[in-house]
Amino acid sequence: MMGFMTMTFGGMSMSNGVMAIIAIVGAITCRKGDKKWVGGGFFLAGVATFTAMLSFVLWTVQAGPLGEKDDTSLKTAFFLMIIAMLHYPLAMFMFWKHLQLDSGKQGSAMA
Repeated sequence: MMGFMTMTFGGMSMSNGVMAIIAIVGAITCRKGDKKWVGGGFFLAGVATFTAMLSFVLWTVQAGPLGEKDDTSLKTAFFLMIIAMLHYPLAMFMFWKHLQLDSGKQGSAMA
């Protein structure tokens, strides 16, 4: 059961991350800061971060007692999950910063 939950949250993290990328790119390029796209990008990236953290915790709990012989040790996929977990909030911050700079440019052009 624990392995199934780990795989489920890992898959949810990946799929929400892909949808967040699509929403963020769409909000920057096509929709030019449309609130629905911006909110969707932040929400999906937040869900991706949360599910990646859950996957990290479950994976750590699962891999501890089993060890190397059952091949649930902390290998490449585990470290890729950690990298993804750290990059989702970084992407949200960079998107927020882009929106701040973009709104500043529009405000100064009007004056």
